[in-house]
Amino acid sequence: MPPLRIPLRLTLIIFSLAAGISGIMAQECTYLVFSDEFNYQGEPNSEHWNYETGGGGWGNNELQTYTNSRDNSYVSNGTLKIHARKSSTGAWTSARMVTSGKASWKYGKFEIRAKLPHGVGTWPAIWMMPQNSVYGSWPKSGEIDIMEHVGYDPGIIHGSVHTEAFNHKDGTQKSGSVEVPDAQLQFHVYSIEWTPDEIKWFVDGEEYFSFSNLHISYKEWPFDQPFFLILNIAIGGDWGGAQGIDPDLEEAIMEIDYVRVYKTSLPDFNINGPSLVQNGEEVTYFVPPIEGISYEWSFPEGVDIISGGANNKITVQWGNRPGSVQCKMISGCEEKTGTPLSVDLKVIPDAAPFVLSALKDDGSSAWEVPEQSIENNFSLQSDGNVVRVNFSISDPAANPRITLPIGFTADFEEFRNVRVALKILDGDAPGVMRFDFIDSDGRVNTADLFKISDPVRNNHFHIYGHRFIGSSSSWNMHEITEVRLYVNYGITGRNGEGTFVLGDIQMAPDGFFVEPVVPDSEKFVLNLNTGIDGWQVSEPLSEQIALSGGGSLHITYSGIEASENNYIKINFPNPVDLHAFGQINVEFAPGGDFPGRMKIGLIDENGILNENDLFVVSDFSFVDQNENILTYGFGNVDDGGEFLPCRISEIRIWLDSDEGTSGNVDFSISDITFSEHDFGSGIFNELHYRSIRIWPNPVKEYIFFEQNNEWFDRWQIYNLSGKIVSGGTLNNFQEKIRLPGLSSGLYFLKLSNNQGNVHIGKFFVK
Repeated sequence: MPPLRIPLRLTLIIFSLAAGISGIMAQECTYLVFSDEFNYQGEPNSEHWNYETGGGGWGNNELQTYTNSRDNSYVSNGTLKIHARKSSTGAWTSARMVTSGKASWKYGKFEIRAKLPHGVGTWPAIWMMPQNSVYGSWPKSGEIDIMEHVGYDPGIIHGSVHTEAFNHKDGTQKSGSVEVPDAQLQFHVYSIEWTPDEIKWFVDGEEYFSFSNLHISYKEWPFDQPFFLILNIAIGGDWGGAQGIDPDLEEAIMEIDYVRVYKTSLPDFNINGPSLVQNGEEVTYFVPPIEGISYEWSFPEGVDIISGGANNKITVQWGNRPGSVQCKMISGCEEKTGTPLSVDLKVIPDAAPFVLSALKDDGSSAWEVPEQSIENNFSLQSDGNVVRVNFSISDPAANPRITLPIGFTADFEEFRNVRVALKILDGDAPGVMRFDFIDSDGRVNTADLFKISDPVRNNHFHIYGHRFIGSSSSWNMHEITEVRLYVNYGITGRNGEGTFVLGDIQMAPDGFFVEPVVPDSEKFVLNLNTGIDGWQVSEPLSEQIALSGGGSLHITYSGIEASENNYIKINFPNPVDLHAFGQINVEFAPGGDFPGRMKIGLIDENGILNENDLFVVSDFSFVDQNENILTYGFGNVDDGGEFLPCRISEIRIWLDSDEGTSGNVDFSISDITFSEHDFGSGIFNELHYRSIRIWPNPVKEYIFFEQNNEWFDRWQIYNLSGKIVSGGTLNNFQEKIRLPGLSSGLYFLKLSNNQGNVHIGKFFVK
């Protein structure tokens, strides 16, 4: 039967050899891992070839200048032409084409079919250099010359290696030669076979030289690293011009029919394509093409394949999460998985505010504690919608910190304004804090830092903000991957232990965040002289409650059922910073039929109400009957979340929301004023009082306290308006009382005796 013919370009070639009389067949695979057949026209394939350009002799006193011009390199009629030309001034140009940066290989079979140029002074070469000179500059990292030819010695082909131990500079070069009389007239195949132990040189399949690995050191054998291919024609030089240059020579052309690289096993390979993508972006990934094998791709969940999938190139639409791209080559002999490509998700905010959450989806802290000095410790705990941070700092110079990995790459170029909610709790308040936004190269703009010195400490959240200048030469705001929070760091840091709470970080473009109104006097007055302007009635009561003006806010209604929707409110055009104005004073007009119960609350710009801190009025007994003022101190009860007293946007008054009313209500509010804390004239005018510790706080069924060996016989409870709401006597050793029925709010416990000793402590009722 006729012999089996295997096409020349078939990339998976299976050779079967008889293994003795047993008839057992051994199988070997060979793969074409790179080829350029030059079956196109014009510019050489830019996916395969780069150019090394310039003059200066190239270390060998050569005369030509290498260019990337089509005058010196082009593809036509099925072959690549490297064309050296002499100009009218006698200057030579040529081309030096390389696969560096495109492809490199360690071991394999390399075949180049070429026809060499004529002319004394020409020096064509097909050779290889290391992709990375890991052992040092030439010749330490090696050189492999597959084919060299000099024009003054036509018909002689040379193959050689250069190493630190063996090179022509030292006269120790290892090389071989073979006669090929028609090398300048006909195409011949110049090849090497390179293994870990040996390199062999061939012309048209006939071996003429070999170089063995002595297994001593890199000085003899640096050929355990990837090398790339080079095709060029030099003019003149130490070797090519050793017998001069033909003065009549005007040009020289080397033609290459094909370049092919084979390996006997599937190659190690990397996945090429973008490592930073956006949600919904269409992207393409590819690996080296090897015909005759299949490719198996895998992507993170949510990535949709658009085209490809079984070949070396695939186009996908990326999803909404980062992950890795993986590819496996599969042949009839083996499988090989490439190095996975880690792909990060790039997010460009399209709506403000863009939130970096303090918590993960499972409710745990998104902030982390990296390894650092053992003298500095942090513990993180999620608490509702925020993260509670306990810290102990003994080594500020070690820059104690916690980190917030974003989980993707964020482009904040247009979202330069940052706000963070921060609340200082127990212990030592940090003296200095700093939020660093870290880019993908681990850099921060040290000239533009978000720094907080001596943050406000009053058990409530405060907003801290900063506007970044933007990207700089040493920092890229287009690619932010992490936030670091330094606490008591550097020379201004201080030792201490304490607790603070972090809310979400918000990013926004210029003009989005509205700065709060900060009162510029000791009081903030909600002016009611304009009557009902700005006040609104909740929808369910819009037909039952009447508001009228005339120097006060006049409120009349009757017969409403209990509901949390029974309220009137006023909204501020801009948020108001009331964190330093914690006392509210409400002045009522003399006389009137008051509601059975009324509540007043503050609501921040995010619509958050501290439900544990309401001014509740269940009877209208005034401290001063001439002024008709009731007073309450906001801000003494933990907000339990992210309430922002520094950004109040609404005041809401609930009317009989708990009990409703069957009668008529007719009263007026003359004035509402916010001021600094002043807890009335009744309790804090006591002289020589001491504070007393009360627990639990907020109290439950009993109020526990310590008498501190100063035994008391009387107790009294005051509300914030200074009115006594309950009282009784104490036995000598009694240190608890049952909590009387009290509404939610802040109260004061006064203990006293006949000797004039007074102890006072505050407690909360939820």
